[in-house]
Amino acid sequence: MSENNYEWLLTDDLPYTVIVCGKSEAETFQVLHWNSALLSLIDNCSPNSDMVTDFLNDLSVRDITWQQVALKVYESGNPTSFDCFFLSANRWFRVTCFMSRNNLITGIADITSEKQQAREMLKAKVNADAASRAKGDFLANMSHEIRTPLNGVIGFSELLLNSKLSEVQRQYMENVNLSAKSLMELINNILDFSKIEAGKLEIFPDKTNLLSLVETVAEIVRFNAHQKGIELLVRVAPDMPVNVMVDELRLRQVLINLISNAIKFTDRGEVELSVKLMLIKEKDNVARFLFSIRDTGIGISDADRKKLFTAFSQADSVSAGKYGGTGLGLVISNMLLGKMKSRIELISTPGAGSNFFFEINLPLVTKNGQIQQKSEHIKNVLVVDDNKECRKIFVDMLNYMGIAAKEAEDGIEALKIIEDRSDFDLIVLDYKMPYINGLDVVRKMRAMTPGGKMQQPEVILYTSSEESQVFDECEQLNIRYRYIKPVKMSEFFQTLTVINESLNPQAIVADGVLESDAGNSFYSEEIIKVLVAEDDDVNMLLIGELIYRVMPNARLFKAHNGSRAVALFKEKEPNLVLMDVNMPIMNGLEATAEIRKLETATRVPIIALTAKVMDGSADECVVAGMDDYVPKPILFDNFVRVLARFFDSTKQPRKVLSAIESDKLKGHFDKECLLQKTGLKMATVNRMLDVAKASIPQYIARLEESLLQNDGQAFSDVAHTLKGTSGTLCFYKLELISSQMEELDFDKQKMELLLSALKDEWRYIESLI
Repeated sequence: MSENNYEWLLTDDLPYTVIVCGKSEAETFQVLHWNSALLSLIDNCSPNSDMVTDFLNDLSVRDITWQQVALKVYESGNPTSFDCFFLSANRWFRVTCFMSRNNLITGIADITSEKQQAREMLKAKVNADAASRAKGDFLANMSHEIRTPLNGVIGFSELLLNSKLSEVQRQYMENVNLSAKSLMELINNILDFSKIEAGKLEIFPDKTNLLSLVETVAEIVRFNAHQKGIELLVRVAPDMPVNVMVDELRLRQVLINLISNAIKFTDRGEVELSVKLMLIKEKDNVARFLFSIRDTGIGISDADRKKLFTAFSQADSVSAGKYGGTGLGLVISNMLLGKMKSRIELISTPGAGSNFFFEINLPLVTKNGQIQQKSEHIKNVLVVDDNKECRKIFVDMLNYMGIAAKEAEDGIEALKIIEDRSDFDLIVLDYKMPYINGLDVVRKMRAMTPGGKMQQPEVILYTSSEESQVFDECEQLNIRYRYIKPVKMSEFFQTLTVINESLNPQAIVADGVLESDAGNSFYSEEIIKVLVAEDDDVNMLLIGELIYRVMPNARLFKAHNGSRAVALFKEKEPNLVLMDVNMPIMNGLEATAEIRKLETATRVPIIALTAKVMDGSADECVVAGMDDYVPKPILFDNFVRVLARFFDSTKQPRKVLSAIESDKLKGHFDKECLLQKTGLKMATVNRMLDVAKASIPQYIARLEESLLQNDGQAFSDVAHTLKGTSGTLCFYKLELISSQMEELDFDKQKMELLLSALKDEWRYIESLI
């Protein structure tokens, strides 16, 4: 070692090995110096230069020797570092090479403990991941195993609730149903929480109607509100754009969690769900909505708010004991909103209620509001309800349609107003009010006119009671429009449209003959119970409208399959059955045979609804026990003609218009034909077209799914249903394509061609309607 390099002696006290190398005059590398820390690496002996060089060359990485690394650093001047395992010492080292002056410095640090710790951490992570997967698999398997029998409990308990039960039995069964649903909710919450924690829960935005979503939520939670005697309110601005892109399932889950909590912690008063448009970002076509859930419940203190969004905790132990729950609902809701870039906010006063709210940005599909038409013939409406907020919701909706609304806070005030004014076209009233209920208001109101008969105003009655007694009394008072609270805005506007048309002073004239519903009515005073079995929503809507035209006092019971039709026949004992032949679960022929077994003395007329009258199906209907049939597509005059066989009337049913025998190949949509089918009711036509816009895309989606799964039978079945719907709606070319699809043997290429043509035709029809 050169005397000029005496400073290298300072490295002897370092805890890690330092080796100094340099080039000799012969341009070869040689070891110039090493510190004492090297002794512990080379058998604790005093090494010589050759031993050190051999040791260094043993520190190779991926077949690259230390000498090769050293030369590279020496020539480039760029330092380098690498980890290597020294087999003879059974230890890990980190080797660092860098230039100092004209010499190469190699530092060697023992990192064995670091490597062992990293290895243990990796092993722990692998074990943790395996445990997490095992937990996830366990939860998934257990949830399936638990939910399968739970679905059975919920399903069969609901079937029992729809049957004849004593009051005690009904109470017991409601408790069973509610307990099963609570357990299902608990399982779903734990699974969602687990998925979110694992980062496996994704958000899938899709085209969604906010109004329909909100009304669905209200439908789900209203039973719990009614059980506690709480007023459930839904407030959505009628001019608010409602078609947006959002994950409907997850937004609905958030709203149900928040409203269910509000109902749980409210013992009296009301719970209100409101949706408000805050602003529209025109550039991005994105709207910001404010969702708010307000209640008049127990409220939450400032100290307890911190616990609300902590998993498995509740505001206080008293609440946990009294109200139950896992404390996961709010946590999950906030996590879901976090994935939608939102969060829950809270304003609350202990003892005075709470308001949970959140703002969320949603891309718009269309900017138009749900309701756009104005009323022409409904001018004045009286709204009667003891709840101020409920009255305001109705008044806002009426004002939006250009209708003046007067308010009354109870039945007594309403009768005083009616006594002073006779210009109301419509009365909207609650059933359950102090002093005098809604039905008694109607009775006293009608008693104010000679003979107790009052042509106007029309009446819309709504109630939180789902007891059949209320609806039976509505039937006796001929109150056609009755709803369970909260009243759906879509239903309310639909009813207003129908009433508005009925008040049109210009009667419909066809072929010089004044048309009147009264001339086509059976049993003008007697209530007729009609059971309609039909699996298609469009046909169900049409049949209902036709029945109410010829039987104003009819009471309608709906079944979407034959099995349900048999059950309703036993329960409701109808005077007439209209039976679709082709239905799921149990077809119309099988259902008819079952019904005939149930009859004792009186034979109930069963009229078939069938699209197949030329292939012997009509004979099959008679053999099965049906009394007559109405061919599909259903024409109003055919419908009246068949009913006239079985029901007496003060006047013989008269033909409204002759049927149009149209060439089905000449057009896409014959609106005049559809107008005839509905008895010249334009409002009914519009409603049927609205249903078609919702249902036909679903049929197309089912056809695509059947094709993907190579299920020819399912493809044919859906095509058959779509053919009937298209015929009912006078979509002639769509009916023709559907018929070809139904009759086609399984030929995937032809099916795809027809399906493509079907989609093109539907797009064209949509542009027409």
